[in-house]
Amino acid sequence: MKSAPDAAARRAALKELGVLLTGHAIAEEAVIYPAMTEAGETGKSGLAYQEQQSVKVQMAMLEALDPMSDDFDDKLEHIRGAVEHHMYREEGTWFPKVVEELPATEQARIGLRYAEEYQRYVGGDAGRGAMNFSGAPTGL
Repeated sequence: MKSAPDAAARRAALKELGVLLTGHAIAEEAVIYPAMTEAGETGKSGLAYQEQQSVKVQMAMLEALDPMSDDFDDKLEHIRGAVEHHMYREEGTWFPKVVEELPATEQARIGLRYAEEYQRYVGGDAGRGAMNFSGAPTGL
């Protein structure tokens, strides 16, 4: 998005990013966070919901800014940092701990359900941003 040559290209990239982030969030919120709760990680799943809600709000605020402005760049960098931090916590410790608690068949079921939810929102771009339940991205 930062390398886009003009406002229209930045807005198009922002729309694509919004679809990917929202699809990913919806899939996690519908499938993975409930699994975390069932595995006894209620506090972490609640925090994960809050973090994703915050990014959705920040993305909406970003849409209101001039895409060629410093404010836009600052907000985009804030979102990037928040998403990176969120991913680090989920993939670094949260998801691996939950995976330890689940049999392989349940992991596979959750992975398939995640893919279904992601596909439902993202559609043809479903390969981008998908992940397996072990927390490893498959196409970001």
